[in-house]
Amino acid sequence: MKGRLRWWIIGLVTLGTVLNYLARSTLSVAAPTLKAEFSMSTADYSWVVLAFQASYTVMQSVAGAVLDALGTRVGFAIFALGWALANMAHALATGALSLAMFRALLGATEAAAIPAGSKAVSEWFPPRERPLATSVFQMGTSVGNILAPPLVAFCILWWGWRSAFVVTGTLSLAWVALWWWGYRTPAEHKRLGASERAYIGEQGAPDDVGAKPATRKDVLKSRRFWAIAIPRFLAEPAWQTFNFFIPLYLVAAWKLDLKSIALWAWLPFLAADFGSLAAGLLPPWLMKRGSGLLAGRALMSMISWGPKHDVAAAPMPYTVSVGKITIPLTWVNSADDFINPPELPMARQDVKRIKLGKFVLIPAGPDTHGHGTHTWAAFWKDELAALLKRSE
Repeated sequence: MKGRLRWWIIGLVTLGTVLNYLARSTLSVAAPTLKAEFSMSTADYSWVVLAFQASYTVMQSVAGAVLDALGTRVGFAIFALGWALANMAHALATGALSLAMFRALLGATEAAAIPAGSKAVSEWFPPRERPLATSVFQMGTSVGNILAPPLVAFCILWWGWRSAFVVTGTLSLAWVALWWWGYRTPAEHKRLGASERAYIGEQGAPDDVGAKPATRKDVLKSRRFWAIAIPRFLAEPAWQTFNFFIPLYLVAAWKLDLKSIALWAWLPFLAADFGSLAAGLLPPWLMKRGSGLLAGRALMSMISWGPKHDVAAAPMPYTVSVGKITIPLTWVNSADDFINPPELPMARQDVKRIKLGKFVLIPAGPDTHGHGTHTWAAFWKDELAALLKRSE
């Protein structure tokens, strides 16, 4: 028996991530109310958001060093205490300027959540389990966004907008106490069994022994770093737009009130949760079926593209923006896909509008698997190799 304490630990980390994103998302749900309260324009609100983003970006490069110096338990507790108090301080805001100031404090303290979670994963999980453990705690980012609309709307409707920041901040304060009580490193944790301790230690040895730490210069010179950093740079604006502007969009475009925001604003983040979990589960599963590590992870990026058949009805300029794609792209479907049937014309039509686009239809046969055909590397690995070649 290997034991399950490490999964309880990642549950504790996940709860902290949930409350971290609940705190930051409180403003987005309260934004329509605050715009009216402080007579803010959307441009003014954007500057408030920028205050958070700027301090968050700067502190992310510092938070890791602080966590290394203080340790995961102490460092994460200090940052969480900071974001709890900074979030509660929003209730003292009297205008856009003070709101931006509190927002900057929140960004500076919340920046440690993901580095701390990653550090906890490296301390508690062997390499083969780290992708899943990372996906689990990062699901907390979307869960926090899911909880924010109904909770914040309830607080505003019953007690006023200031209460929303006090309530969400208080929840983070409670988590700090739980974290301080429950977290220790494997070497210090008294409830960790001998078999699980050995499992974590033995499996982690190849990653931890004999490797010289990379310098920042080494990292910046690495093609693997840029292969991760560039897609993240391109994806982050869309994610942050969801985080901070969905309630304002629902009010402006769909004329929804606060109760309706509570009902609908969480749906994109539910989809993000499934995507986060799939990102941890699918690469190992694909590798067992003949896919290499890089190919399996590349497929996750390809899957994230596939628009569904209802995209034409969405209130977004899809048919215009798809023609602006300039990177090489391969759009794969299978003839027996019953969820995205090839009879729908969008794939064939729209890929023609992409300068370097290519549509591939996998013929139905005795070895295909309907909608699941795309999870078998044998059917698309040659196309992936060709796509990578075209991308050089």
